[in-house]
Amino acid sequence: MKALSRVISYFDLGEDAIRVETSILSGREWVYLNEKLVSKKLRKHMQTVHKFTVQGKAVNVVGQLSGRFCPSIQIELWVEGALKDSDEWDLRRMTGTAPGQKKPWPLMTTLLVIFLSGIGWAFLGYKLATWLYGG
Repeated sequence: MKALSRVISYFDLGEDAIRVETSILSGREWVYLNEKLVSKKLRKHMQTVHKFTVQGKAVNVVGQLSGRFCPSIQIELWVEGALKDSDEWDLRRMTGTAPGQKKPWPLMTTLLVIFLSGIGWAFLGYKLATWLYGG
């Protein structure tokens, strides 16, 4: 399973395309207008605001963490003070930790199963050798 490190939101504003990339690990956000970087910020608190203009209109892209223990990221597109579009990324559901989803075995459980299986096979091999060779 590939580790989830970024979420990407796409917004259309007339002829213009806005792409917002958010790093889940570092909290850094990049905003691209027509594939040209227009803003880059590191989220220091629960919210970041990227301000720029598109065809003379004031545009704000707002990224914020929400929910208990920050399980989701919301990206909102505001044009001239009005909310035009938004995306929400539920990190618990995306990483398989939402209630009702099957959770993968933790690493320590996997290592314990391998270790105990090895002991079992070693014991079986010892008993087989002593039975065959009369030790």
